[in-house]
Amino acid sequence: MKKVNIKFVVAILVIIASMVTLAISSFSDNKQYFYTVDEVYSRGSEVIDVPLKVKGNLIQGTIEKVGKQVKFKIKNNNQVMEIVYVGEHALPDTFHNATEAEVVATGKYIGKGEFEAEHIQAKCASKYENDYTNAKVKEY
Repeated sequence: MKKVNIKFVVAILVIIASMVTLAISSFSDNKQYFYTVDEVYSRGSEVIDVPLKVKGNLIQGTIEKVGKQVKFKIKNNNQVMEIVYVGEHALPDTFHNATEAEVVATGKYIGKGEFEAEHIQAKCASKYENDYTNAKVKEY
């Protein structure tokens, strides 16, 4: 009877250890750090070839299509980074040369001021702000 209990306990421990190992390894494989442009530069070689999300404001007039790639520049605190989009999805509607959209690029920093993005998110702040210039205040 004791042999069965020992085998059962060992089997349970092996299963638990396997599950913990799997959970830890999958978490570390999927984590991405979120930085602004200046934070990426301040971290230096520590963030090269590491999955990242980088945020900055699109510099108007910098979007150019080169084959299947789209190149553009973003800035944050006077720091500029070139983004090379190599993803397969269509770019957001709010992403065009006429706006200074807030951009979040997901990918890897490859060094020398260049970020290779697989996914782009853009938000045009003016599109989501209310215009209160001609608003009437309701009087009670």
